[in-house]
Amino acid sequence: MPVEIEPARTDEDLLEWAAVTNAIWRHDPLGREELREIESRMREPLFLVARDGGAAVGAAFAGIEPGGEPTSRISVVTPARGRGVGSTLLGELTAWAERRGLARLRAWAPFDDPDGVPWALRRGFAEIGHELVLALDLANADPPPAPLPEGVELVTLAERPDLLPALHRIGEETYRDVPGYEEEQPWPYVRWVETFMSGPTHLPDAVFVAADRGEPVGFAKAKPKLSAIGAAWNHYTGVRGEARGRGIGRALKTAQIRWAQDAGFELLLTRNEERNAPIRHLNESLGYRPHSGRIRLERPLL
Repeated sequence: MPVEIEPARTDEDLLEWAAVTNAIWRHDPLGREELREIESRMREPLFLVARDGGAAVGAAFAGIEPGGEPTSRISVVTPARGRGVGSTLLGELTAWAERRGLARLRAWAPFDDPDGVPWALRRGFAEIGHELVLALDLANADPPPAPLPEGVELVTLAERPDLLPALHRIGEETYRDVPGYEEEQPWPYVRWVETFMSGPTHLPDAVFVAADRGEPVGFAKAKPKLSAIGAAWNHYTGVRGEARGRGIGRALKTAQIRWAQDAGFELLLTRNEERNAPIRHLNESLGYRPHSGRIRLERPLL
């Protein structure tokens, strides 16, 4: 019988979707809460499940980031590969993108899936970036004090919720400083607040702001990883260009580490674009070690 492709709408469907996806993305599993978070963050999200004889053998996702870029993911369990399941799912995602007039489709593949990137390259995708996932063992982490420059202090968003607009401006500037993200469109403020600064994983006391004589120049955000007990993410760290080289980034990272330790987490994860040498060296100096990674891909449609 041919494989059947169906939208995943109910919680039961999404759990089937997650089971297939997590079998491939073993180092970065997604739970139901995270899937709902993705649904709320993306515009026009599409979750698809491929079933063979009723059993889920493939899963696909597509959605539009708040900045307007389309993102996608296709996963097929190993025993079902080589039978056209992935190509059928790609056809569905391509049709979804073309109906919306999108010029390209972006996707991710995990480092440890030997079939993923070759499969994508044969279908017109090209590699556009490598993103490392690094992990810090919090039980053994003891970063030295990170003194701040004169006039700079750290506060939390819980203490200063009025700083939220300033953090959005910092994010607009620093996100596009990451290699490979230079042409990304900024997220509109309201969408940024709704998707990045709210939800079940948003903790205002885990958002640290560096203010230079009262003016915010950098911020860092940590959050729990819902699908992995004892793990948290360094979700974001950014320092404005004119304030770099003064130890502010190190102080923000150290504040995240101390927060995670005090909160009882065991592992702190962070993503690092491979070409972003300054943040990579900072993470390594703080004791982060390779954990996993993913490859960023792009396929033109027009």
